This record gives sequence, C-alpha cells and structure tokens, in this order.
Amino acid sequence: MTVALFLIILNIINMMINRATKKTVFSLNNTRIFKKYLLLLLILAKSQTVSGLDYGIEFERIFFEEEQVKTSVWAIAQDSTGFMWFGTNNGLYKYDGYIFKRYTHSDQDSTTLLSNIVGKLVIDQKNNLWVRSSSKTLSRFIPEDESFVHYFNDPADSALVIKSTISSFVFKNDTVWIGTYNNGLYRYVLTTNELKNIYSESTPDNPISSNWVQSLFIDNNYLWIGTNKGLDRLNLKTAAIRHFDLSDNIQNRSLNLIRTICKDLSNSIWVGTNDGNLFKYNSKTDSFTENFSVNASYPASNNSILSLSCDRSNQLWIGNSKLGLACFEQNKNIFTFATKNHAKIAGIDRANIQTIFTDRTGTIWIGTTITGLYKQKPTPQFHHYLLTDTPDSLRTENNIQAIHKDSNEVLYIGTNDDGLYVIEPHKEILRHFLHDPDDSASIIDNSVFDIFEDSNNNLWLATNNGLDKFIREENVFIHYKLSRNDLKILLSKLDAHKRDTFLKKSNRISSICEDHNKNLWIGTLSGVLARFDYRNFKFYTYRYLSDRWQSPDGITTIVEDAFGKLWIGTVSNGIHIFNPETCQYIKFFHKSSSPDSLPSQLITTIFKDNSDEMWIGTAKSGLSKYNYKNNSFKSYRDTDGLSSNRVTGILEDNNSNLWISTTGGLSKFDKKTESITNFTLKDGVDYYKINIAATDFTLKYNPIIGEFLAPSIKMGFRSCSYKFSENEFYFGGNNGYIVFNPADLYFNRGEKQTPNIVLTDFRIFGESRRLDNNNKIKNINLTYKDYLFSFDFSLLDFTSPTENQYSFFLEGFEKKWGEASTNRSVTYWNIPPGKYTLKAKACSKYGYWTEKPLEINITITPPFWKTW
Repeated sequence: MTVALFLIILNIINMMINRATKKTVFSLNNTRIFKKYLLLLLILAKSQTVSGLDYGIEFERIFFEEEQVKTSVWAIAQDSTGFMWFGTNNGLYKYDGYIFKRYTHSDQDSTTLLSNIVGKLVIDQKNNLWVRSSSKTLSRFIPEDESFVHYFNDPADSALVIKSTISSFVFKNDTVWIGTYNNGLYRYVLTTNELKNIYSESTPDNPISSNWVQSLFIDNNYLWIGTNKGLDRLNLKTAAIRHFDLSDNIQNRSLNLIRTICKDLSNSIWVGTNDGNLFKYNSKTDSFTENFSVNASYPASNNSILSLSCDRSNQLWIGNSKLGLACFEQNKNIFTFATKNHAKIAGIDRANIQTIFTDRTGTIWIGTTITGLYKQKPTPQFHHYLLTDTPDSLRTENNIQAIHKDSNEVLYIGTNDDGLYVIEPHKEILRHFLHDPDDSASIIDNSVFDIFEDSNNNLWLATNNGLDKFIREENVFIHYKLSRNDLKILLSKLDAHKRDTFLKKSNRISSICEDHNKNLWIGTLSGVLARFDYRNFKFYTYRYLSDRWQSPDGITTIVEDAFGKLWIGTVSNGIHIFNPETCQYIKFFHKSSSPDSLPSQLITTIFKDNSDEMWIGTAKSGLSKYNYKNNSFKSYRDTDGLSSNRVTGILEDNNSNLWISTTGGLSKFDKKTESITNFTLKDGVDYYKINIAATDFTLKYNPIIGEFLAPSIKMGFRSCSYKFSENEFYFGGNNGYIVFNPADLYFNRGEKQTPNIVLTDFRIFGESRRLDNNNKIKNINLTYKDYLFSFDFSLLDFTSPTENQYSFFLEGFEKKWGEASTNRSVTYWNIPPGKYTLKAKACSKYGYWTEKPLEINITITPPFWKTW
C-alpha cells in the first residue's frame, strides 16, 4: 500500500510540474481526472496492504437445538459415514446438517455418558467414536443401540485404572496411546485388554521429558508427545525416543509447553506452544528450525495456541486463547486474525478457540468456550470485483469490455466509457487513464473494446476512436488512426454524405488479432478489416461484403484458425472466413430453413479450442460448434442447459471443458459428454446485471443517413474473457469482473470425496421408529395397516445443507425419479402390498450427485384373507 500511495502522489506531482511542457499523462485542468486521482489516493490511504488470505472467508454461528445455557465446544470429529460430532459442556451432539441429536449422562443408566462434559473425541481406524467425558476414563459409542461402553472405570480392577487426568489420546491399529497430566504416557491394547504406564520421567529405560503430557499426534510410525518440558518423538517400531528442546531456538524456557501438534498437506509437522509460538519441523535436519510468533503484533497478550488445523489450501488455522482465530499463510509467512467484520476472516469474534476441524469436504469448524460453535460459510468459487466502490457523484464505470494481464501480473481493464485501469498485484489500483483533450499523450478515447499484447510484448488498445499503443514504461499512448488515404478505395464507392460517417466508424476499433506470421489485424465497426504494419505505421485495408453497403456489418471479433485463416464475427452478417493469401472469403449466414446453419447473424465471440475446433458465441442463439467435414454447425441453447442464449465469452480449461460466459451466468460445457453445469449469482458469478444487459438486438433503419443502425457496443454483447494461466480465468461484464481457478472448483478437486446420503428418520403415521446400525438400515417390513409412512434423508455435505437437493424413486410403484428439490423428506400412502425398493440420491450445492443411490428394500404384507 505504501508503494501505491507513493506512485499516486508522484503522478500528481508530475502533473503539476510538467503541465506547461505538455509531457504529463494527465492534466489537472480536467476536474474529473483530478477527482478520480484524489479519490484513489483516499481509498488507498484508508486501505491496508493485502496481507492475508487471497479471498475472504466468513464464519457463521451454529446454535445447538434448545440451547438454554452457554455451550462450550471442546472437541469436534467426523465419522467415516460423514456425521459430525461435537463434545461440549452440555453433552455430546451428533449432527446431520439439519438436526442435532444430543447424548447426555443419566444416573439411572450406566450405558450413558459418564458426565455431560465431553472434552475429547477421537474416531479410530474402525470408525468407532471414543469419548472422554470423565477425567480418567474413555467411552466407546455403540451405534446399534446408541449406548456407551466405558474403559478404566472400575476402581476394583487396579490393572485397568489410569491414575491421572487424561489430556489426550490417539490410536494406532488396536493400540490406544493415552497422555495424562501427571502420570506420563499409557499404552492400552484393545485385543488383550492390557493397560500399562510405560513412558514417564521415572522410567529408566524409556524416559520422556515430563509426566505432564499435553498433546499427542500419530504420524505413520512415530508418536509425537507434547509435554510441558518440550517435545518427544517415539519410534513405534524401535521404541527409541528423540527429544526436541524448542527453547534452543530462542531464549524462553516456557516455549517448551507444547499445547497442540498437527501435520500439513506437505507432511510437515507443526507445533503450537503455550507462549503463542509456531514451530515447523525440518525433516532434512531432523530439527525444528523455523519459528513464527503469533504474539509478535500483540506482545502483551499472554496468548497461548490451543489448536491447529490445516485446510485444503495448506493454510494453517490457529486457535488462540486470547487472540481468537488466526490463519497463517505459509508461502507469505503472514498471520491474519479474525474479527467480526474483518475483510479477510469475518463472522467470528475474538474468543477462546478450543478446537479447529476441517471436514471431508473442506469446511472449517471452530469450537469456542465462550460463543459455542462456528462453521465456515460457503466460500465463493468465483471472486467478483468492482473497480472501486465510490460515492454516486464519482461513481466508477464497472462496464468491463476488455481484460488483459501481462507477464508481470499487471492487470489491464478496458471499460465502456471510463478509460483504462491498471491494477498491480494484490488488487491495488495504481493508475487510471482517461482521455485528456489537452494532452496528446493521453489515451485516445475512454471506450476500450479490446486489449492485446503481441509477440513482441507491445500492448495495443482497440478504442472507440482508433488504435493505441501503450508505452508502459512512460505511461503514454501512441495513436494510430485509419486515414482517408487508407480508405480511399472504399470511400470512393460511397455517396459523399456517407463518407464522414464511414470514416468515423472505421476508427471504432472493435477487435485485434495477431496471426502466425506476426501480422497485426484489426476489425472495425464499419466492417473494415485492416492489417497494420506497426513497423512502418501503415494500414492495409480489406473491405468485405462490398455488395451490402447499407448493412450494419461491423466486426465484433477476429480469430485465426489452425489453417491460417481469419474467422471474422460480425454484428449482423454472420461469419466470414478470410484467407490472407488469396484475399478470398467464405461466408456463413443464418438460414431459418436449415437447422445446421449458423444459428444467428450476430456473432459475439469466436474461440479456437486446444483441438483446433472452432466455437461460436452468438447474441441470441447460444453456442455453436463448426463441423469442418460438412461445413455445418451444431448449436447448444438454453433449452440444452446453457445459462443464457446471449454468449459473451469462451475459455477452455486443462480438462478440455469450455467455460462460457453469458448474460445469465457462467456455464461449464463438457465437450466429451456435452453436459452443462451452470453457475449463477448464488455462486458468486455477478459480472452482469441482467436488467442492464442487452435485451434487444433489433436493427433499426435510419432514413436520414440511409443505413441500418447496429446495436450499440454499450449494450452488453461485448466478448470479455481472458485466460492468464491454467489457474486464472477472467470474465467481465457490465457489473465488474470475476476471477476463478477451474482446478479449485469443488467438483474439480482430485481429493474430493463424494458425501454420503443417509437415512435419518423413518416414521409410521408420523411416529419415529428407531434406526439401528448407525442409520444404515437396508430392509423394512410393513403390514397393510402401515399405509402411511415417511422417510427423512440427509446428504452429509455441510457446505450449505439448505441448498442440497434430493430425488426419490420407489421402484415397483413409480416409473421414474422424482424432480430434484431441497425437500429431504418423502411420504407414501396406500401403497399396495408387495415388494419395493426405495432409492434416494442427493446433490450438493456445487452440483455433485452421490455416486450411488441409497437403497432400502420395503416389504408390505397383505391382510391374511388376501393370501388365500
């Protein structure tokens, strides 16, 4: 931010000093420009340097049902089925995304929890849930009858008694490793029912640093042991112990109280200490060589790190006793702290963060001792940006018509009527270029239709008043315009009163393209195709459709195909394929009588994919693919699933999917299956305001000039898309632009695990019946008297449960699947006696359906007299 302020101040000073010599890029005499610069200065002065997460993450508080008292969340786990479990001061909770089921202590039932304070939860390798609800005992949950079996709870059996409070426990196959606060480390073997205190300070052969064991972590064949006197590592195969004294790194003995241990996606071990320090293990040197202090910005906070968790982006989430939630970005060595309204991590106050958990779908859960449970809100997969958020009197134009990013990661944005924006990395607006009639080196026009960087790294702008070359080092523009001499042959064919109009429209440059011979081609809204020799500053013009002078045949886009021919899209005359060697055209028009012809005359974009196939976007008729073999077109419209028939941009990802922007959203088109997945406003695709976008492309005839008027370029059919890399796609519209990485999208993640759909309730006449075997019931037997029965299901994807969709099919009674909806319940009545199979499937927020439907066999027996 400091650099940004410096550059803006420098630009303003430069304007003042050099105004007399006309060397400035801007003139202070232009009040609008000065206000814009002053506004940018104020915006940057108020902003902070981008120093945290690339995109904001927001948390929402989750309330337990009938929460009468303050609930402290001490532990979080997820079983292999997908259910979430929460250990609290008010019992144990099981959560399916919709309903919490609570398990509590009862003095009258020894198979319930030993107390309502559940401080630790662990899922073992066999999907058993283990609970610490009493200081010196562990309990295992039995899902078949929803009871608990207790261990180390019989004082009479001295061989199976733990003598100190359990601080932590972990599993390795059938062995439980148990850490205590005053009696070291225990090992319990489930198969032999043998408990032994084998590692403590007083153990001669196998000493650990301290009897105060705070934390345990299993990493393959190593057990990491965090104590109040440092960190130990136990080799489970050889029983060798290695001690790490973290205070060797800095002069603070209290750093050796190890609160928590975790492993990141790079298999690095991280340790959090009582003094708010993070240590990272270096496997090459077998030491903890890196230290990061959470308290560096808050030296008087006396903060402790209580929990650590790594998310899917390999960011480390840190739960602190005083400073609340923080995120540590390893690649930047930056801490970002959450506050209620933080720009990067919002929705959670600074609270005592007791536990952090990342579930199977990447959702982050936070347990606190003060304000209970929090869950990460769905992170937008598409990140929407406006240029600035300014007062109405100085509102910045957000109608984006062109986007380009150079090798220095500088972003260039061309707008409809607000000039050129140049944005440095970290989204700080440093320069805004507007046309200044008093400055010949300013941008030639405020409407920028295309931005193109040629093979020699020259940056070209197609504007409403000519072609500009932007000299980035000097912040000046060199102008090139088609002259009467360049157009003399074409002008000679026009009536005198039409020549000025034609000349003006010929400098409305709409598209720029470089061919394989490094020739630069431009298209204009007068229908002139020109080759520009920028070495000799000369245009060579080519006019097609010379027999249709009255038609609005402006060029919208130019793309070179695999054969060196130029595909030219037009405003109202379809596609023309130009051969530069022969100067001949092949023309494709829409024919209403031919379904395999070009679907529309108004072409918004043309795209050559990685297989050299040509794809065409239209303003009225969706997407079309050209077939080279028979010169035909296959079209895909909204009736085929496209988000809208008004296509504005096309890009392709690494998986050969096309990404198609429309005025109705963004569509992912799978070329192999021809399936379409749409993303709209709810997903963060907000680059178009539909009420402002083009809604009418009717051509109007102007009798004064004797021509049809083409739709205004401001009407929203501009193609605006840019692929900076395989991981960075841009789409722009009249409401800013969006950025996304296709590989980051939910369904493209390689590690994605399909969530389970489970049966959560079964009712007969509205009365719930008990579900055995952890909700995995397979067969239900009913009689003819049970003629009204219902089922509730849950997709165990907690990203946004209210947006999960469900579909049902009672095989043997129904002929097809029911329509998908967010209703997770299904009810049947008066079903004839017989055998049926109820099938249920579900779809997550991001369009991911369960791989296999859940099936339940239902048998309805008839009355006895119908069996005769």
